[in-house]
Amino acid sequence: MARFERLPFDVISQIQKSPPCLELEGGEDAKTLWDNYCLDQNRGPKPLLESAWTATFAPHLMKVVDEPDTSEATLLTFYCCWGQCGAPIEVVGDPPVGIYPQALTAAIMDEVIKLALDRPWRVDVQDLGWGEKEGG
Repeated sequence: MARFERLPFDVISQIQKSPPCLELEGGEDAKTLWDNYCLDQNRGPKPLLESAWTATFAPHLMKVVDEPDTSEATLLTFYCCWGQCGAPIEVVGDPPVGIYPQALTAAIMDEVIKLALDRPWRVDVQDLGWGEKEGG
């Protein structure tokens, strides 16, 4: 579903508007907070930072979940619950009228994490700068 696939990018675009945290590892090379997050995820998330990242992403996740009207939110809930629970119809109802924000935010955040891990510069910034490529 194209609409659902766009939601993680809406969250990321909001995070990219935030300046980097210079105190985090690699912060001096980061251009945005998204850079900090990607580096943290690629190096292996640190348990002490997880609650900070959760708090950072939470308002942006809720914003994209709150934007759709009720019928679209119900369809998005059904879509994200389809593969995550045994009977999505139990979540959204019959006829579908239910909205499950926790399922939506969890599914969107799963996609955000995948995008952070799949970022093209997945090289070790200790060896190469953020803008350098392997082999030269």
